[in-house]
Amino acid sequence: MNTFCASKWLGAFALTTLFAPWAPVWAATVKIGLIDFALRRETLNSFDHVTIRSITFDASNYKAARYQSAKHTRGHGDVMVGELIAAFQAAAPENKLELYVASPFLENPNTGQQVIDFDQLAFAYTWFARQGVKIIAQTFVANDNPQLASAVAAADEQGLVILTSAGNGPQQNAVPPFPASYDKTIGISTTALQAELRAEKNRNAYVRYSVKAPSVSTLKLRQDPELSVLNGSSRATVAAAGLLGALTTRYRIQTRDDATQLLDSIAVPVAEYGSHDFYGMGVLVIDVVAQHLRTPGMAPELKRMLLNNQASV
Repeated sequence: MNTFCASKWLGAFALTTLFAPWAPVWAATVKIGLIDFALRRETLNSFDHVTIRSITFDASNYKAARYQSAKHTRGHGDVMVGELIAAFQAAAPENKLELYVASPFLENPNTGQQVIDFDQLAFAYTWFARQGVKIIAQTFVANDNPQLASAVAAADEQGLVILTSAGNGPQQNAVPPFPASYDKTIGISTTALQAELRAEKNRNAYVRYSVKAPSVSTLKLRQDPELSVLNGSSRATVAAAGLLGALTTRYRIQTRDDATQLLDSIAVPVAEYGSHDFYGMGVLVIDVVAQHLRTPGMAPELKRMLLNNQASV
């Protein structure tokens, strides 16, 4: 874990000036979308102050896919839902969350082969937009293809702000990763995967932000062993989306440019980590920003907290 002088943060947290044009928006309910694998029925009613609406798709002999390894009792989507909700509630505990989950992943029950249905992905984006969802987290990584490019372009035209995984390195994902490499998305990675990320060149072309990897306590691992193997850019992406959703309770976000301007202002410069080549524009330290949102004050209070070394990383 990196620790450095709080005074170095002050430029990153100059919120008062940057956000002056944006009137605060105190929202009772925030809507966030998630593209991931199909959820278990038990997940839908597992969280307080959260409403989860989920859609899946079937095609010919394929069924909705729920990715999991032999060690998992829950699927990837179930774990990511929990992580997104935790990030949102840590920063905006008094607000309600409506989470819309769409799963365009299909599985051949005979072979176990899993594929992304890009037509259903395009439909999912439209479904989000019709529900009034603005912020989307999606955790998949794919190769470039015309259907994916068309779906993302259409989502951008509908005003969706897409935070998407930039992958876990060349050994696990496509390089370069899509849709993170499209300029119509916001690519998210994590500071946990330094060895693999260094193997990639020009990573800043598709990583906008990295999320400081959460430390997983021994107790939490005993309760939730999936977290030890799902500590990559999927967790980073949903954590960033949960945080961005919480930020909408205080700051207005209408476009992708609004989102990046806001996140740019709170991201720690990558120079503090000595890792210009793969952490993107900056590192999002979720817990420190969450402390800021939980306090009644605005940016000056956060600055004082940092100066007094009450919030360190």
